[in-house]
Order: sequence, then C-alpha cells, then structure tokens
Amino acid sequence: MPPSATAFFLVCIPLAASASFHSGRPLSNPARQLQLTAPCRTARPACELTDLPPRPDPSRLVSSLDVSTQRLAFAGISAGVVAGTAAFATLLSRLDAFVANAPAVLPIPLGLAFTVAGVTHFTLTDMYVRLTPPRGTWGCWQVPAPGADMLGISYGQYHTYWTGVAEVVAGASLVLSAVRTPRPPPPAGLGERLAPRGLL
Repeated sequence: MPPSATAFFLVCIPLAASASFHSGRPLSNPARQLQLTAPCRTARPACELTDLPPRPDPSRLVSSLDVSTQRLAFAGISAGVVAGTAAFATLLSRLDAFVANAPAVLPIPLGLAFTVAGVTHFTLTDMYVRLTPPRGTWGCWQVPAPGADMLGISYGQYHTYWTGVAEVVAGASLVLSAVRTPRPPPPAGLGERLAPRGLL
C-alpha cells in the first residue's frame, strides 16, 4: 500500500468512527463500537459514594456498662495514660541532647499547636460540643457549668468555649516563654562531643 494511502486510512477512519459515534449511528463492527463507547457518567446516589466503616456494636462501649464498671474502665485508662507519660518522660530525660535543647525548641511548635487547637473550639464548635461528655458519663463525670444558663449557652458549648480559651492562653504563653528565655548551655561534656561534629 502506498504511503499516501496509509496516511489516508490512518486519518480518515478515526474521523469517520468519531463522527458515527457522536451522531448516534451504530458502527458496522460491534466490537469496534464497544471500544469507542464512552464510560457511563450517570450520577450515583450519595449513599453509594460514602463508604463509611461499620460502627461498633453499642453493647461493646464502656458507656453501655453498669456504673461501677464504667468507673473502673475510666480509672484503668487514666492510669495507663499516666504510666505511659511517665515512662516516655523518663526515656527522654536520659537523652542529653534532648534535655539541652528541649526548653528552646519544644515550646514554639507545641505552643502553636495548642493555639491552633484552641481557635478551632470557636470555628468548629458543633464538633467539640458533640465530643463533650454529658454529666454522669463513665459514672464519675460530674463537671458543673456555672453561669451557662445566664450566658444562654448549652452545657457542651460552655465547656467547649472555656477550654478553647485555656488552650489559646497556654499556647501563647509557651511561645512567649521560648522567645524570652535564653537558650541554656549544654550539659557538661555534651559541648565537647557535639562541637567537632558541627552541631553547636
């Protein structure tokens, strides 16, 4: 076949197929028609687009247990958090480089994180209100909300707002403490080990 004829077929056949597809007329070759058929773009129901993980059985939650068991579960979880914090702090205290730089390095990122988290208490109030445990939760949550009725806000809003203010104040205080506090000298012997490596 001459090159000109080859070029003719390479150009004209795809154009003809495209014209036939857009005009709605079927092609002579069904297999070819299947290859040119555009994928279906029909909108799916919203319920089919949200593949959420299954929620746990409510009977397995701590809040579904009797009051005494809820108290024990809460105490056990709290004790685990305290023990883990103590172990982690003990491990970090053994690292000379961390002890030397932590007062100057950690307050800034931690302070900014607390500040941003505190601001979200006012921008995402509804989410935090849903997270606020109602009174009586775990058999021991009896935190009052003095003045909530006078302010015209709910129990959840009251605790969302004051904890947000506390986080903003604490975060700003951490950042200011890092700015105003001079960097402490490294522990004895640490400077000699780090200076030759260019770390000081």
